[in-house]
Amino acid sequence: MGMRAVRRLLKSSIAFQLGLLCFVVALTVVVTCWLMQTPGFRMTTPEVKVVVFEEHHEVLRYWFAEAEAGSFPQSGNTLIHIDGHSDEAPPDYYDEYPFFRWPKTPKELVYMLQKNDVFVVEAVMSGLFNRFVWVWPSWDRQNHSGLYRRTVTEIGWFVPNTDEASTAKVFCQCQPDDTNRRVCFYFNEEVAYLSGGTDVVELDPGRCKVETSYISEEVMDQVFIEKFTKENWIDKSETIILDIDEDYFGCESGADPLLQTKINWKLVELLDTLLSMTFCPMNTDDERVSDLFLTKIIETIMRNCEDSDSQNSFCNSKLKLNATFSQVGKYFNSFFRERSAIFCSQLKSSSRTRVKKIVKLLLVMTYDQLKTLTDIGFCMTTTPKSLSGELYKNVPFQVCHGFNTPNESIVTFHSPTEDEIETRSELMQSIISRLSTPRLISICRSFRDGYVPKKHFRHIENNVLNAVKNAFQEAKLTFHYDPGLLGGQRGWEARHEYRKARSTFQS
Repeated sequence: MGMRAVRRLLKSSIAFQLGLLCFVVALTVVVTCWLMQTPGFRMTTPEVKVVVFEEHHEVLRYWFAEAEAGSFPQSGNTLIHIDGHSDEAPPDYYDEYPFFRWPKTPKELVYMLQKNDVFVVEAVMSGLFNRFVWVWPSWDRQNHSGLYRRTVTEIGWFVPNTDEASTAKVFCQCQPDDTNRRVCFYFNEEVAYLSGGTDVVELDPGRCKVETSYISEEVMDQVFIEKFTKENWIDKSETIILDIDEDYFGCESGADPLLQTKINWKLVELLDTLLSMTFCPMNTDDERVSDLFLTKIIETIMRNCEDSDSQNSFCNSKLKLNATFSQVGKYFNSFFRERSAIFCSQLKSSSRTRVKKIVKLLLVMTYDQLKTLTDIGFCMTTTPKSLSGELYKNVPFQVCHGFNTPNESIVTFHSPTEDEIETRSELMQSIISRLSTPRLISICRSFRDGYVPKKHFRHIENNVLNAVKNAFQEAKLTFHYDPGLLGGQRGWEARHEYRKARSTFQS
């Protein structure tokens, strides 16, 4: 072959390669442009915020803030809710409530922070979600008629008073029953209190004025993967918000440790009343030091009154009683000097009298009961940033036993083992790893309200965080711990580590 032929061959080869390169570049541009118009597609590594907070209704602050910041749309999203409870109850109506719309002011948002089981419906009413998938744990099987259920839930309102001038409203919901009959209902806590049964009251469908609706789905965790694999069930184009409650692993009564000491619950209720009349903390720091002050009082009683021959003796020595009241008096003087604003009464004599009543009540308890009180601790019944704090300016402060107290709870209890926590953690990771990358991941502790198994709290939260990290390794996860967490980032169990901080009332 001559040199001319070789040069012609090389030129044609180079031209072919250049043409192929141009074709590949053009194809890449076309495909990229097409993908960029595909919902949910992102070219860069997705950045996902993971927020850890205390009570479930507090998540509304993060959902609305992230949507307003552009992390996801303000409407039409899908909520994947992994929880021991559906949390689909409707909220209470107030004139200041954002009526079936997005909250426009911080005050309107506060009126949405009502209870730990109404935030889902509130978010739907605002337009944020149009699809809700509740992944429930297999230990809750007894409360479900099937392994999977899909329904369209309507949300509306009615005026309970027949007086046409009345403006009071009550939110209602409508769903088809098993016979496809449209059933409407509302919630009435007073009815439940009087009857000792359910708070769900059926309503004439014609009275519920429907404003919006959403797709509501319930699926048992062990069925989720099978359903996800066989069907195009949750499309990759859907904008996903992942919400996890740590009580998915189990639900216990925070009162159980005290009940196991054979304490008379009337005694606890009396103590709660005295505490709420004495201490009025305005924030979580006030709450922490109030708990520390009470813990030191109890430890003083235990130290002065403990019988070396018994762990269950009463403080019946006059000498020991005098020593106890003397030491508590010194603690009180130092504490009042430093943090008088925490007390409901700013009169020192009045607050001292109330503290003395608390001490007298504690003195009739056994050593084991007092020790259990220090383990459980003392806290506000809900976050001071909630509607309760807005309306009443202070939240009741009491023994930190949560809401599931004797004769006042109808939730299903389940105490998991360590092995079960590991198994359920693996299952949860398998579930969430099948989802497209969420735009936000919210994790609720449910510690303050007394739902999560407290003795397993640290194990459960570590496993949840690890599952999230392993499931979304392709994403850049940033973790945010809410400043209102009970006991801070490390949790309520670690709260007494603050005793290392200098404080004069500890002397």
